Amino acid sequence: MSSANLHNEDGSSDVPRRVLSIEGLLRSAEYVSPNFFFREILRRFGPASFHRADVERALFLFGRVQRAKERVYLAVTSLTVALVLPVGSFFVIDPFRWPVFLAGIGLELLLAVIFSSSHRVLGQRRHDYQTWLRVIHRLARSRLNDKGPEARET
Repeated sequence: MSSANLHNEDGSSDVPRRVLSIEGLLRSAEYVSPNFFFREILRRFGPASFHRADVERALFLFGRVQRAKERVYLAVTSLTVALVLPVGSFFVIDPFRWPVFLAGIGLELLLAVIFSSSHRVLGQRRHDYQTWLRVIHRLARSRLNDKGPEARET
């Protein structure tokens, strides 16, 4: 915000607000729910712009992204909890100290591999979801263009 805008009493800026475009939605598609995306497609392109199978596929892909997010969160939480084991090994009696410490380090390495794998899967599933929404957007735009010049995007 510029210094001229800092002293506005109503809090408004000189910059006009932009309406979120479909392309903007697609850039942040991993955070957009299918319901919101298809409502926006319906509003902009009309009811004949997509089919029920398109919605079902988007819901399926979005569900896969959500499940992959849950796995990443679980891996992060488990890795954080596993940090207690090596630190806690210093409070264990002497004959068990090193085995507990080494077991904790091994568990952390295993959980780090699981986290890396689930993070990679999350990236792949987000990419699939974004690609599908881009395909739907292109199809909706082409279906609108097939109707002729009287039906244009608002």
